Amino acid sequence: MKEVTFCSQKPFSCDNCDKNFCTRYQLTRHELCHSGEKPHKCAVEGCSQAFVTNASLKNHTSRFHKQEKKYKCNFQGCEEPFNKRNQLTAHMFVHTKSLPFQLSM
Repeated sequence: MKEVTFCSQKPFSCDNCDKNFCTRYQLTRHELCHSGEKPHKCAVEGCSQAFVTNASLKNHTSRFHKQEKKYKCNFQGCEEPFNKRNQLTAHMFVHTKSLPFQLSM
């Protein structure tokens, strides 16, 4: 989990608007919204999308470009694929009707 820090002084000011930032990095990243520059390009063949931040690129990739689903249900005749092991574990309830964990009261 990321640690949240508070910055009381914001010495880095944007020349294009009235926003101020704690670090030069934050200011530089913010300035991209004024320049229109989108340095993070999607590497998927045939996709021309580009983004200001790497986080936006990752979000795009996970939402619009199918990843190979490496977890497959091995229940007889099913073989439904999943991206994450916990998704497969939850899916198994459909077949077994037993929860993959115990309830404690």
